[in-house]
Amino acid sequence: MPVEKFDLDIDVEYDLFGIITSEKESKLAWAIETKLGLELNKNEEIVIDFLKGNQITISNFSTNADFGDIYLFKNKAVDYKGKNSFLVPELKQFEYLLKLDGAYMDRSDEIFEELSKGLLSIHYITRVDVNQLKSKDNLLF
Repeated sequence: MPVEKFDLDIDVEYDLFGIITSEKESKLAWAIETKLGLELNKNEEIVIDFLKGNQITISNFSTNADFGDIYLFKNKAVDYKGKNSFLVPELKQFEYLLKLDGAYMDRSDEIFEELSKGLLSIHYITRVDVNQLKSKDNLLF
C-alpha cells in the first residue's frame, strides 16, 4: 500500500527563546520562576516518535495557568533512538528552550529583558524566529 504524505502548514502561535547556561535544569527552572514570580513544575518526560522509528525523550518544566503557559525544555534529549538527539536540531547550540504561549506572549519583551539582565546563571539568551525553524512542529503540545 502506498504511503501518502501530507504537508501541513500550521500557524505557530508561540514565542521561543534559546538559552545557554551551565546550570542544571532544576536550578535554572527555580531561577526563572523566582525572577518571574511564577511556578514551574517538573513534568513527565515527553516522548516524541518520528518517522523511520526515531524517537526522543525530552525533559521539561511548565506553568499551569489558565491564561497561558511557559515551558522550559531541555533541548538535548534525555534518551533517543536514531540520529537526532535534539528537540530542535537547528538550535543545537542552546541547552534549553523557553516557550511562551497565550497571554505570556504579550509579556514576551518584558520576560526577555528580565531574564537577559537579571539572571547571572543565564550566559546567553536570544529570541528565536520560530517561522524559520524546520522542526517548529516539535514544540506543539
